[in-house]
Amino acid sequence: MDQINRIFCILLLCALQWPAIGQSGPGNGGTPVNQGVFDSPVMPGPAGVFLYMYDTAQGMRKPAAGRIYDIYKEDGRGGGFKKLATLSFPASSAELEKRIDRSLLQEILQQRKLRSIDDLYMQLKAGRFDTLGFYSNAPSVLAALGVLYIDRKVTGPDEKISYRVEVSGNNPSNASPAGTAPTMPRILYQISLRDIRYSPLPIFKQYMTAISDSAALVTWYAVGGRGAFATVYTNMHEDQFTPSSRLLVYSRKDTFFVTCNMPTIPGSKVLLYVRPEDIAGNKGIPSDTVHLLALSFHNTLAITHLSATDTLGSVWLKWDSLPAKAWCSGIQVLKSRSATGDYIVIDTLPVSARSYRDSKVIGGNVYYYQLRPLLFDLPQHGRISPALVNINVRTKSAREKVAAPQGLSIDLTPEKDIRLSWQPNSELDVFAYYILRGTSPQHMQVISPAIRDTLFIDSAKRLNTGTTYLYAVSALNMDMQWSDTSAPVSIQSPGVTLVTAPAGIMARLTGQGVRLNWNDVALNDATVTGYMLYRRKQGDQYFSPLTSSPVTGTYYTDSSSITAGTYEYGCTAVDAWGKQSILSAVAEVNVVPSSYLYPPAGFSLRNLETGIEISVPPALEDKEAAASPGNGRRYILYRRLVTDKQYHKIAELPAGTSLFVDKQVVRGQLYAYAISLQNDNAESGKSVEKSIRRK
Repeated sequence: MDQINRIFCILLLCALQWPAIGQSGPGNGGTPVNQGVFDSPVMPGPAGVFLYMYDTAQGMRKPAAGRIYDIYKEDGRGGGFKKLATLSFPASSAELEKRIDRSLLQEILQQRKLRSIDDLYMQLKAGRFDTLGFYSNAPSVLAALGVLYIDRKVTGPDEKISYRVEVSGNNPSNASPAGTAPTMPRILYQISLRDIRYSPLPIFKQYMTAISDSAALVTWYAVGGRGAFATVYTNMHEDQFTPSSRLLVYSRKDTFFVTCNMPTIPGSKVLLYVRPEDIAGNKGIPSDTVHLLALSFHNTLAITHLSATDTLGSVWLKWDSLPAKAWCSGIQVLKSRSATGDYIVIDTLPVSARSYRDSKVIGGNVYYYQLRPLLFDLPQHGRISPALVNINVRTKSAREKVAAPQGLSIDLTPEKDIRLSWQPNSELDVFAYYILRGTSPQHMQVISPAIRDTLFIDSAKRLNTGTTYLYAVSALNMDMQWSDTSAPVSIQSPGVTLVTAPAGIMARLTGQGVRLNWNDVALNDATVTGYMLYRRKQGDQYFSPLTSSPVTGTYYTDSSSITAGTYEYGCTAVDAWGKQSILSAVAEVNVVPSSYLYPPAGFSLRNLETGIEISVPPALEDKEAAASPGNGRRYILYRRLVTDKQYHKIAELPAGTSLFVDKQVVRGQLYAYAISLQNDNAESGKSVEKSIRRK
């Protein structure tokens, strides 16, 4: 927190170093409405024209010892360019001390942990402009270093005025040997105010507010436009709004944000809005005014000593009186049958109420109550969470018997499972229903968990084919009292059908892997929806699946990396219920040492905040490679710009590693990726490339 406060003070101090800039309305001396100047060394503004001593192509304004800048101005009256000023880097630390305000200089030395003005001067003379930190944005600092001049005689974009800046002096690197002759003057830039291009400023809207009795935190956001600074205007003690601070605008992707954290007086009304600005002080459209009341409601209201009593046919709630608060309007009573949620408002009471009788209860049930103080519609409504008090009570039930469920019916689902449905009981205190099953009324057992619905599906897989089963349903209430079972219904268990297996499978070795194809069983069996493929090395006892889910077609290429040897392949058919056929006749393939390295069959790319993620789908041999670190198998990742011809190796991953994030990418660039498989002796060819643009 101390670090955050120091940064906030630094930003505020930098903002206070800017020249006083008055309110600017439509026109602003000719400036377009809600427009600012960016990416230009010449920036007209209401306080004058800001002239930066840097090349627009280089985009830098670092101070350089030994450079002299001559500024010329042409006012359009036919007299040509006339010299306006000469800027240069301070010749000594003493001169730098004269140019900067003493209090600001001491603040810079303290915040940047420098021992003296001599240390600061030597750092800046050596080109260490970052030594200033946030102070590098302050105009008074830039002017003291000889890289900023403000022409205060021009307060608008006068199209007749032009500026020219010439630079002369030794090499700016400060590495020129003694006696090096100064360079001849050259034109750094020559710009007319009529050529200045303006860009839209952001239009801010309220995003988030937080208020207490001592501080207010408000964040605004804007989509679109360009932003550099924003001035916060407040109205706490006077009838007029006054600027309180100038803040830096920060961005996340395409959205700009500005946050104001300011102290408040307890109980006071706070009104504030924000207005965007560019570096030269051209102002944008103000945001809507935020209205806040400096009050803190944490632990200010609480229902105490709440109790509940079960009386005849009702629940009686009692509590202590609330303290008198002008902004409290009443007490809300909420009720639920669940402790975790689903509360509904059942009544609203005056603040002076101390008890409440709830007569809308059903015996034998558990009820949960909440009492919540209500507040007036204050400016920060929705941000206040008054204390909630929970209490539960169980009412007594006079009923001894639960009615048996009615209307039980039975049928088969399209998947040949058994479906049961019944009518709900009229009692409101039913806890759950339970299903009973057996082959006779004397041998029925509960087969289901607690059912809160009136529908149950029993799988036929666990039943004997052709056997007749009886089903019934029973209800249980909140007092754990059982009903009689319903009238039983019967059904004969459906027979189990076998899934048609493929006649066989063909396998051949290709440049992309082992090519597999088989006959389409679905042409003769409409229940078949896919196929599972299996592989084992000759001599192994068990087959292993090639894929984790069924393949829908009738061909597949096994491009996974395998060791040399003879392999057997087979396939099974899978129906709509997930049942598999027996394994087809197997096919053999002999993999020689020179042909068993294949790149991954596919991979995917996607943009993350940290870079581009490369995802390789897991395969059986990846798991085997990961389980045997000494096998030497690894994936080689390649990347290139789509405009380049050559790939560049970016990473090596052990086989079995499925994710990698490429962080060395530039936003906006289109990249192509490819992957190969390598062992200790050879490397496969590259996979099919995929491309993605970095966002």
